[in-house]
Amino acid sequence: MPLLSSMKKHFIFLWPWLMFALPPVAVAHFDVPCQNDTQVYPTNTTINPCFATQFRDIFIFGDSYTDNGPRPLTESDYKSNNFSQLRNTNGPVTLEYFAKYMGVNLHNYANSGATIDNKISPRKTGDAHDQYQAFKQDGKMTASGSTAYVFWFGVNDIHDIFTHHVQIERPYLVKKTLESLRSVLEDVYMGNTGSLSARYFVLFGLIPIEHMPILANSFQEGRTRRQLDNLIHAFNEGLKKVGQSLTAEHPDARVLFYDLHEFVAQQFDAPSPFKVLNRPCTALNFTCTDPDKHFWWDEWHPTTAANKLMALDAIQKLHKPNEDKASDF
Repeated sequence: MPLLSSMKKHFIFLWPWLMFALPPVAVAHFDVPCQNDTQVYPTNTTINPCFATQFRDIFIFGDSYTDNGPRPLTESDYKSNNFSQLRNTNGPVTLEYFAKYMGVNLHNYANSGATIDNKISPRKTGDAHDQYQAFKQDGKMTASGSTAYVFWFGVNDIHDIFTHHVQIERPYLVKKTLESLRSVLEDVYMGNTGSLSARYFVLFGLIPIEHMPILANSFQEGRTRRQLDNLIHAFNEGLKKVGQSLTAEHPDARVLFYDLHEFVAQQFDAPSPFKVLNRPCTALNFTCTDPDKHFWWDEWHPTTAANKLMALDAIQKLHKPNEDKASDF
């Protein structure tokens, strides 16, 4: 709920501390090796040869759009069409497909429900700072020239800022959220030196979450679709500047921004490969029998068919073969 106007000046950043008294909840997720990967993928999934480019490893940080659950998917999972205890979609998530298309190992630190900073948007799961600490404690840093660090946050941050705060507060909260992410990138960059230094970063932009079923039918006076769209664009523009700031301060860093918003927005304009754009495949105790025709699996998350298309678009826009300059993806 928005704060009372008489309290805003003094308490706008105190309430997260009051609400978030409990420590973050540990979330299970697993790594996906390029070789000897036991996970079952949907038919017609392209799995490219391992290590055919300069990259061998990607470390990913994010929320439920990236969290791949406690274990690899099996044939029986697809047959039962029940993924509720495994992940928030009906198959691999975008960055699992992305890793298979690139032919790299995937190291996953994403937590479902995560935000960039629990001090700003409180959640009972590890935020971007906690995920970095988990990565640091694992000590799994790999060779600098063959490793990329991928960050995909924003769905929960912008949802919470939009729904919990009045319009006048939102731009400042977005600004502070992005500053917090910038500090995480700095920590990753400075964490190691020499052959293990982190120098390649990828920032995934926020999708047009105004199309999420959880929000699409809930707009009202004070929380309009246009206001949310403006907030999303402000976040994505700020995200680009976060990458530019890192490279300006550290010229040897390479940061790429993937404009996921543009690609997903196109799916909601005719023609679209998805026949059902506004209703989720799952609702209450019902699960549709044609998930590949749906963009949304539930009220928050895309189907694995949508995840696959997002990964393919990301590869096309970000990936370069290894005969190009070593500074390129």
